[in-house]
Amino acid sequence: MILLSLQLLFKLNSGYTYAPVVHTFLEKYDLKDKTIMPIVTNGGWLGHTIDDIKKYCSNVTNELVLKFDKNKLVTDSSVINKFIE
Repeated sequence: MILLSLQLLFKLNSGYTYAPVVHTFLEKYDLKDKTIMPIVTNGGWLGHTIDDIKKYCSNVTNELVLKFDKNKLVTDSSVINKFIE
């Protein structure tokens, strides 16, 4: 099986980047020609997470950022529909 893309799901740590276990994964595997879609949970700012991931993989997509206010989606549906198309 050939891996073409990968979704990384993680919560930001207090340094506004990924946790050490994600760092270990990115360091161990050669992902430079893979498409990486980070799915990050945090209460607000993504920090320097995307830039940190790009050090290991150049094909990082961060085109869609979903924002919530408690349990209500704040991101406009037109942004989501454009991403899906």
